Amino acid sequence: MKWRYVGYDTSGAPKRGVIEAATEEAARDKLRQGGVIVLEICVDSGKQRTKRYKGPKGKLGDISQFMRHMSVLIASGTPLSEGVEAMESQTRDEKFQKVLNRIRGEIESGTPLSEAMAAHPGYFDDVCRAMVAAGESSGKLGDMLERIASLMRQKLAMRRAIVGAMIYPAILIGIGFIVVLVMLIMVFPRFEEMFDSLETPIPPSTQMFLWLSTMLRQWWWALLVGIVPTIFALRFMLRQPAAVRAIERALFSAPKVGEIARSIASARLARMVSLLLESHLPLLDVLSLCSGSMRSPEYAALLNQARDAVEIGQPMSTVFEDTELVHGLVREGVRTGERTGRIGMMLGNVADFLEEENEATLKALSAIIEPLLLVTLGIVVGGIATSMFLPLFDLTASAGGQ
Repeated sequence: MKWRYVGYDTSGAPKRGVIEAATEEAARDKLRQGGVIVLEICVDSGKQRTKRYKGPKGKLGDISQFMRHMSVLIASGTPLSEGVEAMESQTRDEKFQKVLNRIRGEIESGTPLSEAMAAHPGYFDDVCRAMVAAGESSGKLGDMLERIASLMRQKLAMRRAIVGAMIYPAILIGIGFIVVLVMLIMVFPRFEEMFDSLETPIPPSTQMFLWLSTMLRQWWWALLVGIVPTIFALRFMLRQPAAVRAIERALFSAPKVGEIARSIASARLARMVSLLLESHLPLLDVLSLCSGSMRSPEYAALLNQARDAVEIGQPMSTVFEDTELVHGLVREGVRTGERTGRIGMMLGNVADFLEEENEATLKALSAIIEPLLLVTLGIVVGGIATSMFLPLFDLTASAGGQ
């Protein structure tokens, strides 16, 4: 029997093709011995693989809703193609509607859902497709879609918590920047004319702000021209792996902030590994999939090290114990799970705890940052106002003395 597979080798290069084997498990074993990590595998029907569409990434909320509703429809006995058609009619995003329309067409022509999803990597990543393929092979697609939806909801909730914690400080910083800019450009020039007419000595702090005001009024065009190349330079730098890793190392090593960032990343890692292992995927495939889906190069490299250790027969916990990137509870969960043979369940419990703790930490951090920013902005604006009036105070004092 011929089997069509999609995956990648140990170096990360994509691999696809057809292999002969008696059963799916034999095909997977044969590919694994050849150094191929299988993402999807199905009986070869003689058709060419679906075209992959390049496009923008889908909205996490829309994809999560699609997975949740599909799990309910499949559990109620709705045929797969009809379920996708129902979701297509309910989706408001036109781009996602087109994606669902293509997936429905592939399903109606006999293509498995996981393979149809593979044509749209911007919407369905490797982890999602691997879990769908596992659900198809085990006959528990509805349960697997519910797990995927749960993973996406957790990710969406954490993203909203981070944005919610930063939006008010960002508004305060923006308002403070505008107030300072208005004072330097519109208010200080009037005081400068008055200081020149009074011929009074100007304190150093006032001279500094007067110089900033003059620079902003005379060279504003140079600042605007410099913004564009600066943005392009930053975008280019952020695309360089070495620069991204350097920024990450600085972030993870920062006091308090680094601890929170490591805890959030550890919770995501634990959640993904738990769900994939509970989906009965091999540990090596799980580590490879998680490595490819982690946006952090540091954590991706860590998971690659764990995969290499497992390949040579070492426990995964030996790699996690030698790094500060992983939260202590994750290390303990992996160590206990290896002893009991239930790594997935242990990491799932750890992920539940860390996600709750991280959400509470972000709320507390937001409550602390807001008054600190208000005090800082008050000091800055007050310092500028004091610098404007200091020469007048000195003039009044000297006149009173005379």
